[in-house]
Amino acid sequence: MKLAHLINYSFVILLLLTGCNNNVTNEAVKVAKPLGESPPKEEEEIQPVQGLTIPARISIDQLTELEPGSSSLSKLVVEQSKESDSQIPFTSKTSLTSAQKPLPATKSFDAPGTDYSRDSTRSFFWSESLSKLDTINALLCMIQQIATKELVNKIYIAKINLSRCNRFQYSDGDNVANEKADTWYELWTVDSRREDSSSPQKIRIWHSENATFKSDLLMEVTIRQSPETESPLGDFTLTWKASNELNSAPHSTVNATIQTGLSNNKQHFEYVLLNDRFASNLVIINSARVELEESDQTKGSGKTLSREITPRSESQSEYLLTYNKSYLLHQKNDNSDRVYSPYCYNRDFTDEHVWSYNLYHEADGSRVRHKALDFIYTHTSDNDRNWYPVRDNPYIDEDFNLSYINRMLTGIPLITNENDMEVPAFSLKSGTLLTDQTRNYVVKANTSSKHLRLTDLNNCINPPAALSFTKAQSISLLTAEDIPPVNFHQTDKPEIDEPPSVIDGNIITP
Repeated sequence: MKLAHLINYSFVILLLLTGCNNNVTNEAVKVAKPLGESPPKEEEEIQPVQGLTIPARISIDQLTELEPGSSSLSKLVVEQSKESDSQIPFTSKTSLTSAQKPLPATKSFDAPGTDYSRDSTRSFFWSESLSKLDTINALLCMIQQIATKELVNKIYIAKINLSRCNRFQYSDGDNVANEKADTWYELWTVDSRREDSSSPQKIRIWHSENATFKSDLLMEVTIRQSPETESPLGDFTLTWKASNELNSAPHSTVNATIQTGLSNNKQHFEYVLLNDRFASNLVIINSARVELEESDQTKGSGKTLSREITPRSESQSEYLLTYNKSYLLHQKNDNSDRVYSPYCYNRDFTDEHVWSYNLYHEADGSRVRHKALDFIYTHTSDNDRNWYPVRDNPYIDEDFNLSYINRMLTGIPLITNENDMEVPAFSLKSGTLLTDQTRNYVVKANTSSKHLRLTDLNNCINPPAALSFTKAQSISLLTAEDIPPVNFHQTDKPEIDEPPSVIDGNIITP
């Protein structure tokens, strides 16, 4: 399976939950009375109550920091133009050997102010077994932007920046000039209530978009405890319901819940999502549970399950995971006759696959636009984004016919990795020089994915790590029947006629 296909699949799920709108304006908001309550008397003084918070993200694998300024699992990483290779233990100076001798380099392409130096690389962390949790982190990212701690006992509009939460967003190449155009917003109506400092906080959220593809989203959040040192995930339940119509006909629905809490004095989280796609006669059920063994999230066990059901067939993929601070051990099982081997990954190192490149004139760093070019390129270890001395790379010193058009650099072979996904056999470092015998050009990664580095299985299963699937195998998962109902409707949505109280997580002062 090509990773690009998986990217599109997960992105569709994110769209189903939210319904993106590129043209949202600063519409209305007004603090209104709570649903079902009478407005307080003017002479009564309402004592302020501080709200609670939820974690910014949840993951089975809390990766160590890969490089300054970068994030880890399942979160969009925007790298600055001066890319770091600090995650690779051995590197050498970037250069290029080409079948034709390159023209003399002027080194001016990366001067301050050039397209090359201004454009950024959008990178995301990818793991097949952990990808089922992407929806969780996308939603938590959005909830972070409604200011649950500060805005309590209010009904208000929150303007949500979806671009912050979509790890599959592709850059159009002109990252600086189109920064605003690349940002997707939604307007959420929020009713946040907490009676006193000892009560849970209850939040209702509405979003509705009326268009050819109509999307309605209802979300109910109950926060019982904010994250703290011993309980890094806090204690909350988040349930949502999304429905979509295409040309007034039912298209799909999503019902899901995320729950955290303590089991035997150890933190856990669990999740289940039911996606019924009427238009394609497909039902998707994703579920996961993780039990943490250390409060800093560096050790734990988990299980994820994905089912796809059609009238004629059913496929199922289960992943068992266990990890400590240094390694992650995972194994896939499905309903076929195939027997899968476990794999061990080093959490301290990643490999990176580039899926699209920008091309620049080497002389001045200006971006090449709407132009098709062909190159004969000889691959070298100096230009390999993932090369290190102990790795056997059969593509070193081999010649390749490369073609570039619209950020796609074709001609690099595809290989199938240990997870049966097609990935580039090698990826070029930014700054690699290409020539077509008339001009010099340099490439820069536009979109890439980072993957934990595969290592010897013995590093996981033998001491000192001694990881096993014993705990993961005993984990019970939520089912679709465990999803609680959302106890309100779109018709309950309050009418508000003032601007947003919070935009992109920033509270707006009147």
